[in-house]
Amino acid sequence: MSKKDLTSWFAKRRGDIAIKMTRDHAAKVVDTVTELEKGLVAASKGNAAEAKQAMQRLFAYETEADRIRRDIAVELTKGELPPKDREDLMHLIKRLDAVADYAKDASRNLTLLLQVKVIEELWQKLTEMVHHLVESVWALRGSIDEVDKDEEKALGLLAKVDELEHIIDENYFDARITYLAHAKELEPPTFIILRDLLHDMEQAADMCADTADLIRIIAIRTR
Repeated sequence: MSKKDLTSWFAKRRGDIAIKMTRDHAAKVVDTVTELEKGLVAASKGNAAEAKQAMQRLFAYETEADRIRRDIAVELTKGELPPKDREDLMHLIKRLDAVADYAKDASRNLTLLLQVKVIEELWQKLTEMVHHLVESVWALRGSIDEVDKDEEKALGLLAKVDELEHIIDENYFDARITYLAHAKELEPPTFIILRDLLHDMEQAADMCADTADLIRIIAIRTR
């Protein structure tokens, strides 16, 4: 094997390793958001203990996602991957990681809400929103799995992420109307925590859409 061929082989190997790690990272992000969903559903049913357990698992998954992100950064310094490929992968990982970060922030606010009374209608709005957020991260993960295998399928999943982002925007607006309508029934700190929780989930959905845009660009550019 010539030096040029060897360099090409190492570049491909490093690229394959980084892509696999990116898929592992996406899986942990899905796990993180799924635990937020479980925690919200448990909280809406008055099961504080179950909600706290979900939040503990969420933090563990988010920590693991952070570890994988750091490992990918190290991996991308090795080998001969083209600079643009390294840059694309790092941007992708950072955006994915931001989804998990917002889920973690949301979980902290949810933990605070376990100590106060929240009306049932608000719980319904929150759980509806988080259900769609979970759908979005699953579609995002699927697009990452398919982007180098079935481009058409990947682009279809990315379109679903965009669609869900619009739905979550509507969920966000509806939830704000609901908690404003019940503002007099809420203590000021509770009102603020609810606002922050909604904002965190809305930001997570926006970051899913931003990540989808980047995957779409990568898919089109590498045709």
